Amino acid sequence: LLDTVVSNKEIEEYYQANPNQFILKSDIVRVRFVKLPLASRLAPDIEKLLFSDSLGDGELFSLAEFCNKEAVDYFLDGESWVPFADFLTTVPIQAYNRADFLRGNRKLTIESEGFLYYVSVLDFRIKDMVSPLSFERGRIKNIILNVRKKNLLQKIDMDLMEEAKEAGLVKLY
Repeated sequence: LLDTVVSNKEIEEYYQANPNQFILKSDIVRVRFVKLPLASRLAPDIEKLLFSDSLGDGELFSLAEFCNKEAVDYFLDGESWVPFADFLTTVPIQAYNRADFLRGNRKLTIESEGFLYYVSVLDFRIKDMVSPLSFERGRIKNIILNVRKKNLLQKIDMDLMEEAKEAGLVKLY
Protein backbone atom coordinates (compact mmCIF):
# COMPACT_ATOMS: atom_id res chain seq x y z
CA LEU A 1 0.00 0.00 0.00
CA LEU A 2 1.32 3.43 -0.96
CA ASP A 3 1.76 5.81 1.98
CA THR A 4 0.60 9.21 0.67
CA VAL A 5 1.29 11.17 3.84
CA VAL A 6 4.41 13.31 3.47
CA SER A 7 5.51 15.11 6.61
CA ASN A 8 6.88 18.65 6.72
CA LYS A 9 10.12 17.19 8.06
CA GLU A 10 10.51 14.95 4.99
CA ILE A 11 9.84 17.89 2.69
CA GLU A 12 12.35 20.10 4.51
CA GLU A 13 15.01 17.36 4.54
CA TYR A 14 14.58 16.79 0.80
CA TYR A 15 14.79 20.54 0.14
CA GLN A 16 17.96 20.89 2.24
CA ALA A 17 19.59 17.86 0.62
CA ASN A 18 18.83 18.92 -2.98
CA PRO A 19 19.18 22.72 -3.32
CA ASN A 20 20.40 22.47 -6.92
CA GLN A 21 17.00 21.08 -7.94
CA PHE A 22 15.35 24.31 -6.87
CA ILE A 23 17.14 26.96 -8.91
CA LEU A 24 14.60 29.45 -10.25
CA LYS A 25 14.13 29.70 -13.98
CA SER A 26 12.26 33.01 -13.61
CA ASP A 27 11.66 35.76 -11.06
CA ILE A 28 9.02 35.24 -8.37
CA VAL A 29 7.42 37.66 -5.91
CA ARG A 30 5.27 37.78 -2.81
CA VAL A 31 2.97 40.78 -3.26
CA ARG A 32 -0.24 42.35 -2.20
CA PHE A 33 -2.02 44.60 -4.66
CA VAL A 34 -5.29 46.43 -5.09
CA LYS A 35 -6.82 47.82 -8.30
CA LEU A 36 -9.37 50.59 -7.75
CA PRO A 37 -11.38 52.92 -9.95
CA LEU A 38 -9.75 56.37 -9.97
CA ALA A 39 -12.83 57.87 -8.27
CA SER A 40 -12.77 55.40 -5.35
CA ARG A 41 -13.63 57.13 -2.08
CA LEU A 42 -11.79 54.42 -0.12
CA ALA A 43 -8.48 54.84 -1.96
CA PRO A 44 -6.74 56.73 0.88
CA ASP A 45 -7.82 54.14 3.47
CA ILE A 46 -6.78 51.24 1.27
CA GLU A 47 -3.42 52.83 0.48
CA LYS A 48 -2.72 53.52 4.16
CA LEU A 49 -3.54 49.94 5.18
CA LEU A 50 -1.76 48.24 2.27
CA PHE A 51 1.43 50.26 2.76
CA SER A 52 1.41 49.93 6.55
CA ASP A 53 4.63 48.52 7.98
CA SER A 54 2.66 46.62 10.63
CA LEU A 55 -0.24 45.01 8.79
CA GLY A 56 -1.73 42.67 11.39
CA ASP A 57 -4.73 40.37 11.11
CA GLY A 58 -7.18 43.11 12.10
CA GLU A 59 -5.84 45.55 9.53
CA LEU A 60 -5.74 42.84 6.89
CA PHE A 61 -9.39 42.03 7.62
CA SER A 62 -10.32 45.73 7.27
CA LEU A 63 -8.35 45.94 4.04
CA ALA A 64 -10.19 42.88 2.68
CA GLU A 65 -13.54 44.48 3.60
CA PHE A 66 -12.59 47.71 1.81
CA CYS A 67 -11.44 45.71 -1.22
CA ASN A 68 -14.69 43.75 -1.34
CA LYS A 69 -16.59 47.07 -1.47
CA GLU A 70 -14.46 49.06 -3.91
CA ALA A 71 -11.74 47.07 -5.65
CA VAL A 72 -11.93 45.93 -9.23
CA ASP A 73 -9.23 43.36 -8.49
CA TYR A 74 -7.01 42.56 -5.53
CA PHE A 75 -4.64 39.99 -4.09
CA LEU A 76 -3.91 40.09 -0.38
CA ASP A 77 -2.29 36.70 0.27
CA GLY A 78 1.15 37.83 1.32
CA GLU A 79 2.36 34.27 1.87
CA SER A 80 2.02 32.95 -1.69
CA TRP A 81 4.78 33.26 -4.26
CA VAL A 82 3.76 34.08 -7.82
CA PRO A 83 5.77 34.32 -11.02
CA PHE A 84 6.66 37.96 -11.60
CA ALA A 85 5.78 37.61 -15.28
CA ASP A 86 2.23 36.55 -14.32
CA PHE A 87 1.96 39.49 -11.95
CA LEU A 88 3.01 41.86 -14.74
CA THR A 89 -0.01 40.74 -16.78
CA THR A 90 -2.26 42.02 -13.97
CA VAL A 91 -0.55 45.30 -13.05
CA PRO A 92 0.77 47.74 -15.69
CA ILE A 93 4.38 47.93 -14.58
CA GLN A 94 7.20 48.69 -16.98
CA ALA A 95 10.22 46.75 -15.71
CA TYR A 96 13.04 46.53 -18.23
CA ASN A 97 15.49 45.13 -15.69
CA ARG A 98 13.35 43.07 -13.35
CA ALA A 99 16.03 42.49 -10.71
CA ASP A 100 16.78 46.21 -10.40
CA PHE A 101 13.10 47.05 -10.42
CA LEU A 102 12.32 44.61 -7.60
CA ARG A 103 15.27 45.77 -5.51
CA GLY A 104 14.24 49.41 -5.78
CA ASN A 105 10.44 49.35 -5.66
CA ARG A 106 8.66 47.95 -2.63
CA LYS A 107 5.60 50.23 -2.49
CA LEU A 108 4.11 51.49 -5.72
CA THR A 109 1.15 53.61 -6.71
CA ILE A 110 0.35 53.47 -10.42
CA GLU A 111 -2.37 55.38 -12.27
CA SER A 112 -3.31 53.87 -15.61
CA GLU A 113 -6.37 53.89 -17.87
CA GLY A 114 -8.82 55.08 -15.22
CA PHE A 115 -7.53 52.88 -12.42
CA LEU A 116 -5.30 53.19 -9.39
CA TYR A 117 -2.98 50.30 -8.60
CA TYR A 118 -1.43 49.95 -5.16
CA VAL A 119 1.35 47.39 -5.01
CA SER A 120 3.28 46.24 -1.97
CA VAL A 121 6.21 43.96 -2.85
CA LEU A 122 6.83 41.88 0.28
CA ASP A 123 9.67 39.72 -1.00
CA PHE A 124 11.20 38.49 -4.23
CA ARG A 125 13.62 35.95 -5.65
CA ILE A 126 15.48 36.48 -8.89
CA LYS A 127 16.10 33.94 -11.64
CA ASP A 128 19.03 31.60 -10.84
CA MET A 129 18.57 31.97 -7.06
CA VAL A 130 17.44 29.02 -4.94
CA SER A 131 13.67 28.98 -4.77
CA PRO A 132 12.08 29.34 -1.31
CA LEU A 133 10.83 26.16 0.35
CA SER A 134 7.27 27.49 0.54
CA PHE A 135 7.22 27.82 -3.27
CA GLU A 136 8.50 24.26 -3.76
CA ARG A 137 6.53 22.42 -1.07
CA GLY A 138 3.95 20.89 -3.45
CA ARG A 139 6.57 19.91 -6.00
CA ILE A 140 8.72 18.22 -3.33
CA LYS A 141 5.73 16.30 -2.02
CA ASN A 142 5.08 14.99 -5.54
CA ILE A 143 8.73 14.00 -5.94
CA ILE A 144 8.69 12.07 -2.65
CA LEU A 145 5.41 10.35 -3.58
CA ASN A 146 6.78 9.38 -7.01
CA VAL A 147 9.88 7.86 -5.40
CA ARG A 148 7.66 5.89 -3.02
CA LYS A 149 5.47 4.74 -5.91
CA LYS A 150 8.50 3.62 -7.92
CA ASN A 151 9.89 1.71 -4.90
CA LEU A 152 6.52 0.07 -4.24
CA LEU A 153 6.21 -1.05 -7.87
CA GLN A 154 9.74 -2.50 -7.77
CA LYS A 155 8.90 -4.37 -4.56
CA ILE A 156 5.69 -5.75 -6.08
CA ASP A 157 7.62 -6.89 -9.18
CA MET A 158 10.23 -8.64 -7.04
CA ASP A 159 7.57 -10.25 -4.80
CA LEU A 160 5.66 -11.52 -7.85
CA MET A 161 8.84 -12.89 -9.40
CA GLU A 162 9.74 -14.65 -6.14
CA GLU A 163 6.25 -16.15 -5.82
CA ALA A 164 6.37 -17.34 -9.43
CA LYS A 165 9.81 -18.95 -8.85
CA GLU A 166 8.57 -20.72 -5.70
CA ALA A 167 5.48 -21.98 -7.54
CA GLY A 168 7.64 -23.27 -10.38
CA LEU A 169 6.08 -20.97 -12.91
CA VAL A 170 9.38 -19.29 -13.79
CA LYS A 171 12.71 -20.87 -14.55
CA LEU A 172 15.91 -18.88 -14.57
CA TYR A 173 18.66 -19.95 -16.94
